[in-house]
Amino acid sequence: MSGMGRRAYPGGKRFAFTIVDDTDCGTVATLEPVYALLRELGMRTTKTVWVRRSPMPDQFDANSETLENPRYLEFVRSLREDGFELAMHTAAPGSSVRAETIAAYDRYFTLFGSDPAMNVNHSMNRENLYWGRHRLDGRLARLLYDKTAGRMQFDGHVKDSPFFWGDVCLARTRYVRGFIFRDIDALRANPSMPYHDPQRPYVKLWYSACDGEDVPRFTELISPESQERLERDGGCCLVYTHLGKRFADDVRAGGEWQRRMRMLSQRGGWFAPASEILEFLGSTRTDAAIPRAERRALERRWMIERLITRLTRGRGRRR
Repeated sequence: MSGMGRRAYPGGKRFAFTIVDDTDCGTVATLEPVYALLRELGMRTTKTVWVRRSPMPDQFDANSETLENPRYLEFVRSLREDGFELAMHTAAPGSSVRAETIAAYDRYFTLFGSDPAMNVNHSMNRENLYWGRHRLDGRLARLLYDKTAGRMQFDGHVKDSPFFWGDVCLARTRYVRGFIFRDIDALRANPSMPYHDPQRPYVKLWYSACDGEDVPRFTELISPESQERLERDGGCCLVYTHLGKRFADDVRAGGEWQRRMRMLSQRGGWFAPASEILEFLGSTRTDAAIPRAERRALERRWMIERLITRLTRGRGRRR
């Protein structure tokens, strides 16, 4: 599905571009050079945060920071004051029960004066909303997912679970990241985003993202040819990535990723935080509900790309 002529962006810009930075491996040391580059390029993006550590098994205890760290809190506050957006990556890098999630939202509000407009599910956290097989409708898709990922349990939308917080998400957060694709233009796969899925009612609006998981994948995503297509088609690129994972090394070395980012910044793009872009896209639609045919196509494409990734790389990523 082509995006040609699809949008006229604010200020006459020819395409939209932003980054949603997953906070895995994020520390002041790993992130400062990267955000200095984004500032220099005039790009304002979205950074997810964890409010605290979890009393449950914590996947990133040694190499990630939370808002409990005063220096890290000062760093993310400086980003917010400079026009970057903050968002939640669930409450903590390990699972959180309902009361812990509510306390984290309350703490976020105390620190920043508002609730986060966006939440991103984190990997294997039990409180993830509509995650794992629950993001899929088709029986075959669920079977394939179970065969490749196992029957992991995600309960954020299950009312009788101690991890339930769907009502909190619905009341306090507007956007949740859904599917992710290996294409520079998210609108090619998901022209209706941001969208509401009536079968997953605890999320107000979902959006799809572009796969820039690490330095090699992000660099590939923004190839000169892909940049040209994004601008030509009037597309929208919301890159989902982990800027704490060695992007600083590329910046310090004058690597190919930072070179392509400089090239992209010179094009006629609208470089705004993710929620601002999603708000604009939503304002151009009269009905937020996603057509079922489009939802089925999203699911099929995501599963196919996931299986291809597993076959070519020898393992599946939990995207």
